Amino acid sequence: MIGTIVNATMVLLASLFGYAIGRKIKEDVRDRIMKVLGLTIIFIGLKMAFETKNPVLIIASVVIGTVIGEMLKIEDGLESFAAKIERKFSGFTFAEGFVTATILFCVGPMAVVGSIREGLTGDASIILAKTMLDMVSALFLSAIFGLGVALSSLSILAYQGTITIFAGSVASYMTEEIIAEVTASGGIIVMAIGFNVVGLSRFKAANMLPALIVAPLGVLIYSAL
Repeated sequence: MIGTIVNATMVLLASLFGYAIGRKIKEDVRDRIMKVLGLTIIFIGLKMAFETKNPVLIIASVVIGTVIGEMLKIEDGLESFAAKIERKFSGFTFAEGFVTATILFCVGPMAVVGSIREGLTGDASIILAKTMLDMVSALFLSAIFGLGVALSSLSILAYQGTITIFAGSVASYMTEEIIAEVTASGGIIVMAIGFNVVGLSRFKAANMLPALIVAPLGVLIYSAL
């Protein structure tokens, strides 16, 4: 859970820093930094994807998972939920800052995939990459909304920490093959996020999350044949 602790701590520090001097940093500088971070996210996702032992299974898992996600409209649902919460707190700067930052940092596939990976394997690389993105966002959000953004660090700790602990509790029941294919599926999703951050495409990455469930089921079915 070290990745989540680092994530929450750095968001807190970036928020305090942004509250003090965030308005002095130009927006185009932020955009360039985000694009560079997007490239590193693509690299991390690619590295994860190559951990697969069965490429055909991963292709099938991601495709089937995405179809399920599109049918359930996961990303649309998350965006709708976020919009409703933000409207409810609109006009209250501290509360709006907390809610906006919490949604941005927690409601997304990178938080889920990264927390699961750390829980299963102890590898916090995705969460640490997410931390860099969150720090840049917190820097500018706190300049607009104030110290409410800093409080979102507690949301990160609670949300990602819960997922990591749960994933860790079931890790002993997961075979190496299952962990490898879940990791590879997560890598494809992380790559999609990276392309979105760079601005090369607009994947609905949240709709791909069911692949994390389809992949281990696929391993079990394949092993039984």
